[in-house]
Amino acid sequence: MNLNRFGAVVALALLGTLCSAPAGVTATQQMPAGQIVRGIPRVVASGGPSGHVYIGSSTEVVEVTADGQLVRTLDSIPAPVTALAVDSDGAVYSTRQTGGHAMETEIRKTSADGTLAWTTTRQMVQSGGLAVADGRVWWRGLNSLDSARTTDGSAAPSITMSSRDLSATPGGNLLLSTADGAIEVTPAGAEVRRIPEFRGAIASSPEGHVYGDETSWGPGPGMRLTKFDISTAARSTGQSASTYLVDVAATGDDVVWTVQSDGSSWFLVRLDGSTPDVVLKTSDLITDTNRTITLDASASAVPFGSIRLFEWDLDGDGTFETSTGTEPRIHHRYASRGARSPAVRATSTRGGSAVATVSVDVREGPAAGPVGVSINGGARYTNDPDVTMHLRWPTFAQEFVISNDGGFVPATRAPVVSTYRWRLDGSGPERLPKTIYVRFMGGASGAETYQDDIILDQTRPSIESGAATPTRASNRAASAPRRVFRVRVIAKDKTSGVARMQVTHRKSRPGKWLSYTRSRSYTTSKRTIFVRVQDRAGNVSKWKRLA
Repeated sequence: MNLNRFGAVVALALLGTLCSAPAGVTATQQMPAGQIVRGIPRVVASGGPSGHVYIGSSTEVVEVTADGQLVRTLDSIPAPVTALAVDSDGAVYSTRQTGGHAMETEIRKTSADGTLAWTTTRQMVQSGGLAVADGRVWWRGLNSLDSARTTDGSAAPSITMSSRDLSATPGGNLLLSTADGAIEVTPAGAEVRRIPEFRGAIASSPEGHVYGDETSWGPGPGMRLTKFDISTAARSTGQSASTYLVDVAATGDDVVWTVQSDGSSWFLVRLDGSTPDVVLKTSDLITDTNRTITLDASASAVPFGSIRLFEWDLDGDGTFETSTGTEPRIHHRYASRGARSPAVRATSTRGGSAVATVSVDVREGPAAGPVGVSINGGARYTNDPDVTMHLRWPTFAQEFVISNDGGFVPATRAPVVSTYRWRLDGSGPERLPKTIYVRFMGGASGAETYQDDIILDQTRPSIESGAATPTRASNRAASAPRRVFRVRVIAKDKTSGVARMQVTHRKSRPGKWLSYTRSRSYTTSKRTIFVRVQDRAGNVSKWKRLA
C-alpha cells in the first residue's frame, strides 16, 4: 500500500468520530471505526493460528475476530500505524513513520502474548507494505524490496524490486503490486507468475486467492475490489465504489476486510462472500389500494459471487411466502390500507442469506371518477335525515372533514371511506335544500371544499279526490266476472311532488308501484278498489277507497 496518495486525506480525517458510509458502501458492510478502534483506521492484516484480523489506526493496533468482535488492544502508542503483517504464530509486525515522509520508519515486532520483541529504525524507508515470508520480514524500501530483519530480529538480505504493496502467499512467496500489475516472486526474487490489472493494495488469502484493486492507479477515487482465482484465472468483483482502497486483508472463505477512504474520512468495510448485501427499493413509498407497486432488489449483490434465490414476505408477517427465483423484482397490490413492511430474503450460491425491508404506506384508493361528494347517489330528495355520502377523494388523501355548515362549525373528522352515513340538519323549511360540506385532508388534497345538497321532505303526499268508474266487462272467461274501471286520482305534494301510485283491491298485497297519472285503467273481479301515492322523497300517502 502506498500512503503517499492519501497524505491529504489523513489531514482531513476526523479523529474519534464514526465514519459515514460513502456511495457504494452499505451500512451492513461498514464497520464504524469508533466501535472497533480509536482514531483513524489505517491498515489491516490477517493471519495467525486463529485467522484473526489486525487493524492499525492512528493510535493503536487491535485484534478482532473475522466477523468483527474485538479481542484485545495489542499495541498502543501515539504514532500512526503505516503497515501491518502477521506470522503463523500470531506475532504482529508493524511500521510507524516517526521522522516524517521518507525519513525514519520504526519497524517493531509484538509477540502473540502482546510483549514487544524488538524494534529497529530504518532510514529512507517508505511507509506502507509489509509481509512475513520465508522466516523474514519484508517491507518496501525507497528503491528496493527490503528484508533487513528475520522474524527473530537478526539481519537479513534484501532484493532489488519495486512495489506499491506486498503480501505473503500461503506457499511462502511474495505477492507484489506494481505499476504493471501484480507479480508473485520467490524470496530469492524469481518471478513465478504475473496477474495483470492489480496495481494498488493487494492481499493473498489462505486458499491462495488474490484480492486487490483492479482499477487503474490514478489521481481520483473509484475502486473495484476483485478476486483472482490462481487455479482457474477467473476474476469476480466484490465491491465497486467511488472510494480509494487504502488496504486489504483476506481471512479466507471470501471474507475480506478493507480500509477505504472517500477523500475526507477513512473507514473499515467487511465483505463476506457467502452473505448477500441486500438492497430493497420500492417504486412508491406511498401507494393506495388501487395501485400496483414494484419491489426491486436488483441492487443486491454478494461479494465475489451471485444470488441464486429471491424470496418475498409481502405482508410483513415474517413468512417468505413467494419466490421469484433469480428474478430480483416483484409487483404487488395491497387490498387494504395500513402500514406495510415488505421484505426480501436473498440467498447466495454459497448458501448464505440476508434480509432487507422497506416501509410502504398503503392508503385507501378512491372510486373512479372526479373528486367530489354526492348524497344518496345523487338523489334530489329524501325523506330520511340519515343519508349516505358517496366520496371520491384526491390521490393519497387520508381523512376528510364533514359538516352541515360551510364554515365547518361544528364538524366531524374521519378516515376516507367510499360511503359514510351522515345526518342532515333538520332545522329550516323543508322546501330548502340541505347542504353537506366536505374537505379532504392529506395527499394531493388542497383547500378545496366539495358540497352536495338534497331536499329533505318528510311530509306525506295527499289524495284530494279519486273515483273508479266501470267502463266494460273483460272478455276473459272466468268464474267471476271481471270489469275494467277508469281510475281517476288527483294527488298533491307540496315539496318533492307526486311520483308514483298503487292501485289494488287488497291493501296487504298492493302490487308494484306505477308512474303517477291522473287517469288509468284497472281491471279487477273484486268489488273494492284502493289507491295510494308516493312522492319523490319516498313518503307514502294513506290508502283511499275508490269503490
